[in-house]
Amino acid sequence: MFLRFRTILSVFRAAFENPVLRRVGFAYALFGAAEFGTWITLLVFAFGHGGPSASMLMVLVQLIPCIALGPFLGALADRRRPSRVLCVGYGLQAVSMGAVAVAIGLGAPALVVFALAPLTSLSFTVTRPPQAALLPAIVRTPDELTAANVMTGWTDAAAALVGPAVVGILLTWRGPGLAIAAMAGMTVISTFLVARVAGPAAAISSEVVPVD
Repeated sequence: MFLRFRTILSVFRAAFENPVLRRVGFAYALFGAAEFGTWITLLVFAFGHGGPSASMLMVLVQLIPCIALGPFLGALADRRRPSRVLCVGYGLQAVSMGAVAVAIGLGAPALVVFALAPLTSLSFTVTRPPQAALLPAIVRTPDELTAANVMTGWTDAAAALVGPAVVGILLTWRGPGLAIAAMAGMTVISTFLVARVAGPAAAISSEVVPVD
């Protein structure tokens, strides 16, 4: 038990001693919580406006666009600077979730929320590819890269608990509008955290090389 505790502390220490890695890691943690929290909130909203059938429809309208367009959006990390793609992705998440929160808060028809929901799920698909491309470039030692990868796995696991727990409280207190707004606020913070991260250049140049 004591050895495991020391191992965990060493991982945290290695990751948090790098200020850039610390900002990127915290932004990713907020993103993970917002992703899971938004998913749960939209399912609850759909159930309240049509029961299990509406919840299933909400799942489909979020998953199908991601399956169709996700690979193309993920490829942006190869053709653009990963840090910029990550920042833009967080910004799109904040805007799309903010739009959903406004629609719910103003009592817009459920159809409007169903139409906006795919935008949130599509914006989420933009995050993980540039995150994976960025980490090796911002670490200073192999130990930091190992710690960063371990922390990413822990973050995903913790987000699956924290996000639904937070929205569960907010759903009970004020309903889905506030829950989605809170998740949007998390991604706003993520956007500011990575806004000044430079990171590496694009892996694939978009410039056309002339042929002699």
